Amino acid sequence: MRTQKLILFLLAGGVALAPLLPAAPLEEDHQAVLSAVQHVFDAMAAHDGAALSSLLMPEASVIAARSGAQGTSGKTARTTGAEFAERIGASKDALLERIWDAKVSIDGPIAHVWAPYEFHHNGVFSHCGIDSISLVKSVDGWKIASIVYTAKTTGCPVPPPEKQK
Repeated sequence: MRTQKLILFLLAGGVALAPLLPAAPLEEDHQAVLSAVQHVFDAMAAHDGAALSSLLMPEASVIAARSGAQGTSGKTARTTGAEFAERIGASKDALLERIWDAKVSIDGPIAHVWAPYEFHHNGVFSHCGIDSISLVKSVDGWKIASIVYTAKTTGCPVPPPEKQK
């Protein structure tokens, strides 16, 4: 009898506290965040600087951290989102970036995507690493606040078969 009362007490307490617990991110926000990131890659492939600019916050930044000795940052390069969009728009080279196994975290109007990626330049593997992308939800949807990525040419993870096309 005491066990039953204890179970009822714990269940009642859990129900009473449920509204105080943070809500799980909505699946639609999760998909919208990943969609915003994919649109960036699509704009890069299409050399569409205007589309790329529309996906970025005005103060967005892109930072590349090349691998150095023992996993340290060998060389870091920072560019503004506007410079990045202009450079991509002016490029005539074939650009293809693919991510997989993305980890998405959302808390209200901010989100973060962490994913392994590989990058191909003119149809040839160029480099791989981790994309770390921060987003902010605006009235126009999810916008990229920053992209920080590692870049290396060896020790790259193999993407799943569906990403190897």
